[in-house]
Amino acid sequence: MPLEYVFDWWDPKTEKEKKLEIDAAIEQAEEAASEVGFAGEFKNLSFRNREEFPGLQCSDLLAWAAFQQVLMLECKKPLSKYAEIAWRDFDTHCDPNWREVLTIRKSELERWVNSPEAVAHTQEWFGTWAAKKAAEQVASKKSAGI
Repeated sequence: MPLEYVFDWWDPKTEKEKKLEIDAAIEQAEEAASEVGFAGEFKNLSFRNREEFPGLQCSDLLAWAAFQQVLMLECKKPLSKYAEIAWRDFDTHCDPNWREVLTIRKSELERWVNSPEAVAHTQEWFGTWAAKKAAEQVASKKSAGI
């Protein structure tokens, strides 16, 4: 079952660039997922107002608590009182693995970023994706008679 990606609402007139950036990132993620047999993983995308969709506030809290955990593990910053409370509350969930995530450590990311092969692969992948998007836009304009 595909996940639903819900982003906090913004004004489509004044923050058009931000939405286009998110749309492009999700399209790229879908393309990459499709290449490894997981097509459809990034098809459910919406923008909602946090006042009308409490799940956004919940995910903010979870993201904040997870970031506090990373700061503790990677930077040796002690958890604040509120982060400790959040983790204790999250730990009471009936499935202890519900918040399990994959993590890329800074040293691994640095190794990857400094790898000429990885950089070349990434540049090639994004170049191919950009060319494909440009061709789709030309075809779309052509079919619309523009």
